[in-house]
Amino acid sequence: MKINIPDHAPAPAAICYHIDAHSPAGHVALASDGSSLRFLGFTSSCDIVEAILKRMFPKAAISMGKDEVIDRALNIMVNDTDSCDQELHIALSGTEFQMSVWRALTDIPSGTVTTYAQVADASGHPGSHRAVANAIGRNPVALFIPCHRVIRSDGGPGGYRWGIEVKKALLALEHQQSPRR
Repeated sequence: MKINIPDHAPAPAAICYHIDAHSPAGHVALASDGSSLRFLGFTSSCDIVEAILKRMFPKAAISMGKDEVIDRALNIMVNDTDSCDQELHIALSGTEFQMSVWRALTDIPSGTVTTYAQVADASGHPGSHRAVANAIGRNPVALFIPCHRVIRSDGGPGGYRWGIEVKKALLALEHQQSPRR
C-alpha cells in the first residue's frame, strides 16, 4: 500500500465518518474529508467519534456516512495494509515534530516491532523517546500510521490510545499474516 501524506493538511469544510464492526481488533471508526483519510480509531461509540472529530476539526460540518476514501481504506484493511497495491491519501495535522514521528512510523514493516527510542532516532530526535511516545499517542490515523508496532525498550507493550488489548490483537494478527523469515 502506498500512503500519501502531504506536508500540510487543508482545513476540512466537511468530515464524513463511518463506524464499521468488521475489524479483527474490534470496532473501527474512520473519517474522511472526501479526498483524504483524516481519522481511524478503534471504537464503536458515535459519541466518542463525534467528540474527537469536533475537537480535531472545530469548524467542519460532521456527519455520519460513507464515501470513496472510507471504502478504499476499508478495502485496504481487509486486504492487508502493507501488501495492498492501492493508494490511500492521508491528511494529517500536527506539529513538525509530530509529523516527523508519524512519518517514521510508516517505515515499520508489518509483523515487526520497534521501540520508542528507535523511533526517536529514526525521526531525527535521538534521546526524545518520551516526547516521541506523546506524539505517537496523538496519532489520528491508527493502523495506517502503525503506532501499534512501537513497544518499550524492555519488551513490554507500552501504551495504546485504543487500549492495550487492541494493540496486542493487531500485533498478533500481523505476526500471523507475516511471511516467516
